[in-house]
Amino acid sequence: MGLEGGLFVRVVWDGHSVRKLELASSRPVEACRVFHGKPVGQAVAMLPLLYTVCRTAQSVAAVEACQQASKVTARASVRQQRQRLVLAEIAQEYLWRFMLDWPQAAGEPANREAFAALRKKLGGLLQPVLADAGWRTMGDGESDARNEVWGAYCTALMDYAEREIFAMPARTWSDFDSIAALRAWSRRAPTAMARVIGTLLRDDTEPCKDDAVALMPPARELAQASELLAADEDFARHPHWRGRPLETGALARMQGHTLVRAVLDDGRRVLARVLARLLELAALPQRIREATGESEVIAASVPGVGEAWVETARGLLLHRVELEGERVGRYRILAPTEWNFHPRGALARELVGLHAQDEAALREKIARAMLALDPCVGYELKVARHA
Repeated sequence: MGLEGGLFVRVVWDGHSVRKLELASSRPVEACRVFHGKPVGQAVAMLPLLYTVCRTAQSVAAVEACQQASKVTARASVRQQRQRLVLAEIAQEYLWRFMLDWPQAAGEPANREAFAALRKKLGGLLQPVLADAGWRTMGDGESDARNEVWGAYCTALMDYAEREIFAMPARTWSDFDSIAALRAWSRRAPTAMARVIGTLLRDDTEPCKDDAVALMPPARELAQASELLAADEDFARHPHWRGRPLETGALARMQGHTLVRAVLDDGRRVLARVLARLLELAALPQRIREATGESEVIAASVPGVGEAWVETARGLLLHRVELEGERVGRYRILAPTEWNFHPRGALARELVGLHAQDEAALREKIARAMLALDPCVGYELKVARHA
């Protein structure tokens, strides 16, 4: 485990099913206290350095929250650039999982050379955008839209996804509305992810529990979470909504899609999470092209307080800052990992009762469940045998 901390999972297994689960986190959720008393501009510049994962989203959330608290309104071109960069970061996170981690989890070879080449190509295309400091700094300056750069990026992203992941037009794949159609695709498409989906269709047979953790509603319905984050010192570590944990991420965002709904109704929650990300990847090039920078979340109404709600690859990220003059009085961050890996959250609820014929199969199932929820840190698993 590094400075970013990690997750510790201990399961009690009786040789047939998981009887008990203990889930703990050493993530430094209060690390942002280091910014208390700092000039707001310094906090904005330093905060992304705390993170190695979703750094762009963290940077955007920091500057948006601090600008709101300072009553600085970013121009539309700047907000558009920020939104596009966050969406591009989501695409990169998804490609990482689809090209490396999920193939390995399903017994497929990971194509590291292809991923490295694609990452280099996409990163090179975005270099002119990333070099423009306007998107990550306080102020009301302009930002060059660079539509030609974004056009080339979206074309490259779509071409790769349609060739190497979907093996068909992304829009056609997104129109699948049944498990039968998905199974037929998994059998004929010559891609690693098609074979991964085929494996999950065969293996992901644990029925969804009637008391499964609720999926997170849209951010605009969660305004009270910011107040709880400010009032409760423990909320950033163990968040809840109306007394219960929620699941955030692609599945929550795509829960209304016909195919996702069909898979959930069939009791396949791990598969549903993977499909939700694939559906989002299929739509990301068009979403990047059409990004306007507009936000659906209501801004904080308290003077000197700023909030930023940013949807990331792993779910909803919330930053809340309270200023004292031109310095940070309090800073709070609520990350997606704390929702999904709550001690009573989605992972904990699904692993208790999980069936496995031997310890190797148990560890494989737990690894897939962890990957499907995708923590932003590493984890350590211990299996205790109990008759």
